[in-house]
Amino acid sequence: MTTKADVFADEVDTAWLELRQEVDRLDAQDFEARTPAGWTVKEMLAHVAFWAETVEMVIVGQLRGEPISEAEWYGGDNLRLSGSWPHADVHNAREAEWARRHSTREVLQRLDAAHRRAVTTAASLDDDEMADERYTGKVRANTIYHYTEHLAELRHRISA
Repeated sequence: MTTKADVFADEVDTAWLELRQEVDRLDAQDFEARTPAGWTVKEMLAHVAFWAETVEMVIVGQLRGEPISEAEWYGGDNLRLSGSWPHADVHNAREAEWARRHSTREVLQRLDAAHRRAVTTAASLDDDEMADERYTGKVRANTIYHYTEHLAELRHRISA
């Protein structure tokens, strides 16, 4: 039986597929091209991976209150959370810096893994969670809407 969460996870996957197909069209040198926002494509993709990674952390760790450690959800290697959640710009700068220290292959592996975990998390939502915008809104914002936003940026990249 197909659940509402299964349909929702398919929506996440559909948005992902468009982004991933565009990434697959890139040549090796394209990952160093600048986007209109000023990031390289590789930096932007690490940023997308991070925000997709937060889906699991927020839903499982914060909203459901289940234990989850940074090591369990975070694909980067230099996140140390203490105190309040940093401003998005802090995260974005950290992820861009992370991408500069890693190969394109590593960035893409992280991106793919982050998406898979976000889809798994979306598919795990029960009926009450599906009716709660805190859950579905977090998934939509950090996957569907985010993928679409950066797909447009990716399509309009500028030369390095």
